Amino acid sequence: MHNIYNQGQRAFQYFYQLNGQVVFGSDTPSSPSYGSIPGLNGYLELRAMAMAGMTLKDILASATINNARALGLDQSIGSITEGKTANLLILDKNPLETISAYNAIDTVIIKGQAYKRSFFQLNQRYK
Repeated sequence: MHNIYNQGQRAFQYFYQLNGQVVFGSDTPSSPSYGSIPGLNGYLELRAMAMAGMTLKDILASATINNARALGLDQSIGSITEGKTANLLILDKNPLETISAYNAIDTVIIKGQAYKRSFFQLNQRYK
């Protein structure tokens, strides 16, 4: 597995160095499973991008506006602009300073509705 991971990292580095358009996607299936945990897989992917040499600024863009542009949705999502759908992560750390910011989620805003991180913890929701 180590060799496979290293080959993937080298391919990613090559693509990124050639200014390839990188967009974020967590590979999480349509339903959670023990092998592909929503949230965790996304964080691990963002961390892998940083470990491969992608700048924190480019990682943020890949998870926001680049995805919206790639899907032709940048007029309605992907950046904080009046009139766009409010889907946001409120972080306790600055994602332009550390990749660990993506694991420092305070609040998730989905279509304007705010949820504390604890809301998404299964054991908290069903007590």
